[in-house]
Amino acid sequence: AVVSTQSGHYGRGYKENEEGQIDAKFVGRVPIEKGDFRVVHTLGATENFIVLPRFSLYVDFNDPVELGQNIKFSSSKPVFMDVVSLKDGSRKQFTFKAHEAQHIFNSYERYNDKNELEIVVDYPTLDSVDNVPDKNIFELLNIETLTDPNFQYKEHWEAYTTFRIRRFILNMDTGTGHIYDYPQMWSPLNLQVEFPYINDAYRGLPYCYVYLQTWNQDAHNAMGIIKVDM
Repeated sequence: AVVSTQSGHYGRGYKENEEGQIDAKFVGRVPIEKGDFRVVHTLGATENFIVLPRFSLYVDFNDPVELGQNIKFSSSKPVFMDVVSLKDGSRKQFTFKAHEAQHIFNSYERYNDKNELEIVVDYPTLDSVDNVPDKNIFELLNIETLTDPNFQYKEHWEAYTTFRIRRFILNMDTGTGHIYDYPQMWSPLNLQVEFPYINDAYRGLPYCYVYLQTWNQDAHNAMGIIKVDM
């Protein structure tokens, strides 16, 4: 679990003891720059590491009542992925250009052909953030928006109609990260692809299949489920 404060994110490990009580221990700390408070929605866990992703959604504390109004997107905010060791709490940070992503597929450890340790982190992301409005994204879910017969996603939120399965590869030996984009293997291509689920037996381990929910604004939010071979 992650406990967030204004000064940093704190990782805590939880385990149930023989009496059924929860034992917690401090795992590590990820400091954050003052005023740069990101939305950490899901995180990754492997056999030996925790991956704390901070995408380009941020909190702008202006409205003390409607807290969702404070969550905004900025294409000028880079993505930070901090990898924290479960063994000693040491941390390594990787930086990428701005992305918008919410729900992780999975994360796991592997060795490349140079025998370098890599952490693989898979997400469904927007294909591009070039046209994402720099405002509160939850306006999409407002009842006024959903009941407006003249509202068109393509016209007002076009960036949210093109998704990509994106693999972030974090090289723990070189300290470099790179991205692999999977081909868009669904039709029509403007499906929104989100809410991934995998076999829980493979959490934190190499895996093969992921199931995703899809919906299509052109068909009045018609929904479906796809299975992808990773």
